[in-house]
Amino acid sequence: MYSREQVEAMLRRHVESGAPRSRVDGRMLGLSRDAAPVVPLIEPHYGRAFRGFGGESRKMMHAATYRSILVAEFRALLDADPRVVRFASYPHVLTYSTLTEKGKWVRRSYTPDVVMEVTHPRRMGITTIVVEVRADELRRAPSWTTRQLFIEHAYKMDHGVDFRVYGESEIEKEPRLSNCRRLLGLRWLHGKDAFALRRARDVLSETRMDAITVIDLVKAMNLPPPNGDMRAFTCIANMILRGYLHIDNRAPFDEHTHLHRSAV
Repeated sequence: MYSREQVEAMLRRHVESGAPRSRVDGRMLGLSRDAAPVVPLIEPHYGRAFRGFGGESRKMMHAATYRSILVAEFRALLDADPRVVRFASYPHVLTYSTLTEKGKWVRRSYTPDVVMEVTHPRRMGITTIVVEVRADELRRAPSWTTRQLFIEHAYKMDHGVDFRVYGESEIEKEPRLSNCRRLLGLRWLHGKDAFALRRARDVLSETRMDAITVIDLVKAMNLPPPNGDMRAFTCIANMILRGYLHIDNRAPFDEHTHLHRSAV
């Protein structure tokens, strides 16, 4: 198993010897509008492997399968995170150089689970991040940790983007995942409720408090029956999804949740 410093030194010498750099098949790393997932929409089932189809996301560039429940859960987190501008699943194929156990250089290919564009509230601009979703047990395996170093170096040095690996310890963290699912279940599907949104903004502009609970904002909005409270609650959920309001995902999202105007 190589260290990060050893990998960087070996790759630097390898490139200096005239060897080809890594290559990505796909414009904008697969985020262009005319791109398509490199994994087919219909795949055969291998043994007991799980396959699913996901085309319901508002931020995903193109409909794509998901090859594990963990990938589907990660997509839900991205769809509910206002910092994520857009993302693509199985967006491209990276061809990179790596070493075999016998010390021979070979060319191999890798397909990431996601590439995403993320905004940063405290600094201008958008960052592109390539992501591998892998079970915690598998990402600790020596065969993967060594491979990860070569892949990470290829993305950073040849394409100027970060490469990250997420497992269930981050993705399935509760109550954040359940909060995201609940918020997405309340997402406006056929245009926004303009009246409810205007009323919520009016109430928030009049309050001087740094935070207000969901139930207090619902009552203050005072939308007409028969479904006024539900319209208000749905409006609040969509304001959270769009980044107008923020919640602390260390606590379950309910009527007693505190709403903040800036990120918690």
